[in-house]
Amino acid sequence: MFGLLLKKQLTEFFRTYFYNPKTGKRRSTLGVIGCFILFFFLSFGVIGGACARAALSLCAALLPAGYGWLYYALFAVLSLLLGVIGSAFSAYSVLYLAKDNDLLLSMPIPPKTIAAARLSAVYLLGLFYSAVVLLPAILVRQILLGFSGAELLGGILLLLIISLTVFLLAALLGYGIAKISRKLKNKSFVHVLLSLIFIAGYYFVYYKAQTLLAELLSHIELYGEKIKTSAGVLFVLGSIGAGNFFYGALLLAVLIAAVLLVPALLTRNFLRLTSGAAAVAKPRGRVEKYVQRAPRRALLKREFARFTASATYMLNGGIGLIFLLAAGIALLVFRPAVLDILDTLATREGSALLLCGGISAMLATCSITAPSISLEGNTLWIVKSMPLSPMRILSAKLRLQLWLTLPAALFCAVCTIFVLQISPLCAVLALGTVAAAAVLFAEIGLIFGLKFPILRWANEIQPIKQGISVLFTLLLCLGYAVLYLTLGVTVGLSGGVLGYFAAGFAVTFCLTLLCALWLKTRGAKLFAEL
Repeated sequence: MFGLLLKKQLTEFFRTYFYNPKTGKRRSTLGVIGCFILFFFLSFGVIGGACARAALSLCAALLPAGYGWLYYALFAVLSLLLGVIGSAFSAYSVLYLAKDNDLLLSMPIPPKTIAAARLSAVYLLGLFYSAVVLLPAILVRQILLGFSGAELLGGILLLLIISLTVFLLAALLGYGIAKISRKLKNKSFVHVLLSLIFIAGYYFVYYKAQTLLAELLSHIELYGEKIKTSAGVLFVLGSIGAGNFFYGALLLAVLIAAVLLVPALLTRNFLRLTSGAAAVAKPRGRVEKYVQRAPRRALLKREFARFTASATYMLNGGIGLIFLLAAGIALLVFRPAVLDILDTLATREGSALLLCGGISAMLATCSITAPSISLEGNTLWIVKSMPLSPMRILSAKLRLQLWLTLPAALFCAVCTIFVLQISPLCAVLALGTVAAAAVLFAEIGLIFGLKFPILRWANEIQPIKQGISVLFTLLLCLGYAVLYLTLGVTVGLSGGVLGYFAAGFAVTFCLTLLCALWLKTRGAKLFAEL
């Protein structure tokens, strides 16, 4: 039974590789093989390739200097971070949010067996993430400096230790997330906040990595001794990779004991966390009030509720809002530096043109309307059965994106006007261009959503992240913004900036009218036929 449950769990991890998310039909054998080849290429080819490039420079500098332990310690930390980040939320969703928990618990299967199979799947996932980082470092060492059996065995032992550590941390973090989620009414905002913190941390580390590596390589002895004395755990991990089997055996024994203990503690609470209502109980005796709203407001409220109920939808559809707000604040905070850079490129009006093109590019990343039709899924008949015209339903989806993107885009445009101190006519044209682009991109997303709907999906990730409508919307809107910038640099800056501004606004405004006309005629008909 354990083997069947483990196989089932691993199949769910890679369900989209076996089944077409749009049709729900099983892929051909060749298609499955192609999906897995692409997956391993992206994992080991892209991420592993980046780690291998870093290993080439570090290996050539650290190992000849006698700091091989530092080489393995650095990649052990990276492997641990990637493994924990990739496995923590998987442990939470696999253990406590699985849709078939009630079904499996109703069968004569011990909860320990269910939990053990799912914990094993989490371990294998963490092992894969850890191997993506650590295996390239081990191979680079063997290829660059010659074969060493002791270091090869030490690297494999280090990978085993890191994978067990990842498993323990992921299981504990998943358990903690499950406990916290039971106390929250709206979990989506918490997931969005954690994801944004992770993204900010990732980019901070990414941009600082080159500087930190250069500093480390220029002062190897200084930082090596500091790490050895103040961070003994890193020295132990690095020594295991360098072939210290005594440290490896000792640490492995401790981890195995913890692996046997922690899942036992988790399985004791598995039944309580997976059964029963996880939401906060409503106070007894409280009278719920229902407010009657006009259809226009009710539909818009419904769209807002759908958007805020999904962390995936908010992150993928609204990440551009964060960029717009951050860009506007950065313009105000770093105004002198921004002006110094822009004054070397163009006039103030030309700089406004360039910044408006940048705002349009950030607006292109807001794909809220593109998956909105597909997210209705098999409940689309509910809204279609209401005594509402198709265009009224579509306009609610359109207004959702405009309510979110227009204020953020106009805020960034106002910051641009304030920083550049441009003429009133140029300011009006800049605001008009940004507003027209926001409307146009929302309409384009809705058009592609109607042309390429995915109404049969097993997970909302499929229409939000893998839908053709989202891809086409992003490419077309981003292409429009890039074209606007390219023509602005070649034509607008060399000629009349205000004339190009006016022409760009006129073209964008006309396109919005054409898209609106298509939605009222052909779009409404397509929606009625879904």
